[in-house]
Amino acid sequence: MDRAVHELELWARAGIPNGAILRAATLGSAEVNRRAGERGVLAPGWLADLILVDGDPLANISDIRKVRTVIKDGVVLDAAASQLAVMRWRGGNPAIVRFWYALGNAVVGAISTPGMKFKAHATEVRVWRGNLHIRKPNGDTLVYHRPAIVDGDITFWGVDQKTKRWVLQRTYGGKLVENLTQAVARDLLAEAMVDIENDWGVVPVLHVHDELVYEVESLTQAKQLQEAAEFVPAWAKGLPLSSGMQLGERYRK
Repeated sequence: MDRAVHELELWARAGIPNGAILRAATLGSAEVNRRAGERGVLAPGWLADLILVDGDPLANISDIRKVRTVIKDGVVLDAAASQLAVMRWRGGNPAIVRFWYALGNAVVGAISTPGMKFKAHATEVRVWRGNLHIRKPNGDTLVYHRPAIVDGDITFWGVDQKTKRWVLQRTYGGKLVENLTQAVARDLLAEAMVDIENDWGVVPVLHVHDELVYEVESLTQAKQLQEAAEFVPAWAKGLPLSSGMQLGERYRK
């Protein structure tokens, strides 16, 4: 949310009218994602999630930050209820929250002291040759281009997922942990896919994010492939790994 709002604020600073900015963020987004005609405007029969704010974004785009109520999938959540849900989740997952802050602090330290290595538990971080390197458990690295600390925030240059252009992006400990988790999951998936092909001579029909899709001849074969996919490589020992299996005549989510 914060990064998205910051991007809208940058558009306003560039002189784009607030009305045009809001249209681009709603109807424009639906058009880009080929969902125009069902999303992007408030109208009977259309799909919409809403945020209600204290203020007028047409006059001041930053008023979008003053969220009072969120309506998501028809469920109304006010700011107090949303914050309570966040606090309950964090209270139930203290180790994850600690890792957010540990990795965020390590990255700030690395950016502030280029060349020096910092650690967040088993994760090693450093800035080398102008790029931020976060070492994954298998020894490979995630790389963030031209990292900096701007107004207390961690920034880097990367490709915007919507415009596909290089832009200045902001991040934080929780988001860095999310990126790292996704990267490690990808490594595990790729290694499992290669091992299954080498050991069983079977290749997936397709793979989607964290899913492998195989054609199988029996439930027994499906379970064997699942067991093979759950094999934990030496570099991943101690990670909480598990998988699920779904059988069907066609692929479905």
